[in-house]
Amino acid sequence: MDWATFFKDYPAVITVVSGVVLAILGYIVGRWNTVENRQFSRRAAIHDMRIRESREYVDKWNNLIFIINDINSKVLMATSIKDISQVLDQESSIQLDLLLKDVQKQMDILHILNDEELLVWHNKFVPNLLPLIRYLHESINSNNQNNDFVIDKDKLMALSKLCTISVVAFARMKYRLDELAQTFK
Repeated sequence: MDWATFFKDYPAVITVVSGVVLAILGYIVGRWNTVENRQFSRRAAIHDMRIRESREYVDKWNNLIFIINDINSKVLMATSIKDISQVLDQESSIQLDLLLKDVQKQMDILHILNDEELLVWHNKFVPNLLPLIRYLHESINSNNQNNDFVIDKDKLMALSKLCTISVVAFARMKYRLDELAQTFK
């Protein structure tokens, strides 16, 4: 029996064989597509997580700036050591210490995104802010230990100016993070 006769006698075999072949191809292509979708979803989730962590980092800096600016402006407006001592209490020292440690732990989070514009804005202000913030923190701590300390008003004025300018920088960083969140390849 040759193939022509076989298929003539059993025409349903062609339909069944082609259906099985198409089902196998559909499964393979569907599986391949599912794997690609799963990989894309995983990459997208990682990207979103990095954006969220970076946003939290920038928000923490923003909060730190507002707290520092508040403490700094009260110290600058104080007229006596007693007024300064009231502003620089133990609670502000603990709050500032916690925020500063938290921010310093996450400093490398922006490098993971590998975005040049974010890094430029970050590196423009953070290295300049940290020494002045540490000075304010040391002033608070020395005030809490004893009242025999001298505050350098020039450093506090520089911190005040830098805080004012850096608010714009951190707002720009938030905007850039929003742009990065919308663009994912």
